[in-house]
Amino acid sequence: MKIMLSGVAMAVAILCSSSSISCAQSMPEIRNRQLLVDGKPYLALGGELHNSSASDPEFMVPVWDKLKAMNVRTVIGTAAWDDSEP
Repeated sequence: MKIMLSGVAMAVAILCSSSSISCAQSMPEIRNRQLLVDGKPYLALGGELHNSSASDPEFMVPVWDKLKAMNVRTVIGTAAWDDSEP
């Protein structure tokens, strides 16, 4: 369960890196096998990026706008260990 929660936190951090997508006010949590964001049930209407898309910020600029236009609320992308650790 802790691994899943850290994955959720990573997803929120990735989404929050774009100013065009609103972010959660508090950390998401899993209660009774349900994902809660800001204390409310969260339906993850999602999309998935290509393997290395998120590694290039310039490439992602138009992608964030496209995801927002499609009402995508959750994005699955890769994050290399060296992208998150010094």
